[in-house]
Amino acid sequence: MAHSYWKPKQLRITRGESSIRHYSDCDTQSGNTIIRSFCSNCGASLFVKAAKGDFIIAQASAIEGHQNWTPKKEVFGENRATWLKEIAFTSKKKAKL
Repeated sequence: MAHSYWKPKQLRITRGESSIRHYSDCDTQSGNTIIRSFCSNCGASLFVKAAKGDFIIAQASAIEGHQNWTPKKEVFGENRATWLKEIAFTSKKKAKL
């Protein structure tokens, strides 16, 4: 599953906001409570926000233009499905000064 990280002011819901529901999830690896948001019509997971956080994790497929993105980080790679290949990241080149 691909996620994208956003500051709240960077996201704008363009349709279906009345169908979005939220619940608190305290059964997490970190032990910290997170707020999960989903579509009440189809059950699709949409967003995750730390209860005390300043960013939102959105399902990449819910964001317009996600098809053109390139992954920059892998989180919980040890839980990756066996049929998924490992992502090969390239390190940034140092700027010449």
